[in-house]
Amino acid sequence: MPTVPLRGYSQARLEGTSADLVTLLSLIAPEIRGLEILQPEEEPVLYVTHATHGPVPLSVYGDGIRRTLLLAESVVKAKGGLLLIDEIETGIHVSALGGVYAWLVRACRELDVQLFVTTHSLEAIDALLAADTTPEEDIVAFKLGRQGGQSVVKRYGEDQLRWMRFERGLEVR
Repeated sequence: MPTVPLRGYSQARLEGTSADLVTLLSLIAPEIRGLEILQPEEEPVLYVTHATHGPVPLSVYGDGIRRTLLLAESVVKAKGGLLLIDEIETGIHVSALGGVYAWLVRACRELDVQLFVTTHSLEAIDALLAADTTPEEDIVAFKLGRQGGQSVVKRYGEDQLRWMRFERGLEVR
């Protein structure tokens, strides 16, 4: 298991944001109660505290939990900066996208992180749009293309994206 979760969790503990990580993970798996680093063998391991089973190694959980934890740790590390995430929905079950993205949007706002994501998933776009509940235009999309041998960029604001997706039912990818 890579050391990124250990370092990321340690950093979150030192900064007082580890409870946020637990809250985020419990959106995917409500039985999660905590995180802790234990050293049962030679190397320390990040454990998830399960409501029924007690401490369980993070490696036992699926990609969704590990990916969500990595996203959360990445946002914390990018505080005051920029974060690029390719295929933001990868590994996260569709039913958990709304909660994860709501947390992600809030955390980026609180930590002053500009988040740039790519996706081909309409479910991810819908969940991102639903996650932003502020009147500000925080979410925009760019369509990149070619026209007459030139690169062309089209910008879609949040209101336009909402109209295209929810009023017109158009595919925005």
